[in-house]
Amino acid sequence: MEKTRDEEPVRWITPKLDWTENDPFDVERDYLRIRQNLLYLQWKAAKIVGRPEYTKMGEYSITEMPMAEFFNAVETNLARAEQMVRDSGYTERHFEPGDFVWNREDLNRIETLEMKLYSDLTMIENGQQMLAFCLGGGHLGAFIS
Repeated sequence: MEKTRDEEPVRWITPKLDWTENDPFDVERDYLRIRQNLLYLQWKAAKIVGRPEYTKMGEYSITEMPMAEFFNAVETNLARAEQMVRDSGYTERHFEPGDFVWNREDLNRIETLEMKLYSDLTMIENGQQMLAFCLGGGHLGAFIS
């Protein structure tokens, strides 16, 4: 069965907001949560304020070694989502081959911003008023913002 535009493609997963230097990064758990939340934010933003252009994010597992594009795709998509909703001047981090990967500050920054975007989009969605009207005999709904 094919999903319609209004159906959630993925579910929101509560972000981890308390990374410490002793916390290991698990690709199958942590990256998938970050990726899934970005996909959820993309879907929610498309529903409310238009469709942002996103960079494709691969599906990685513990058996694959993430390369620079793995980290850059998340950073780019987070920056695009932030510009659509908050536009506070978030600057994405760019990775080159051989760079050190995310540390606890990066992971806290990424997941905290995802949580803020989720909250902002939820407030925008809850604040929209729906106006129902008939046009040519059919029932339509339009958002008023």
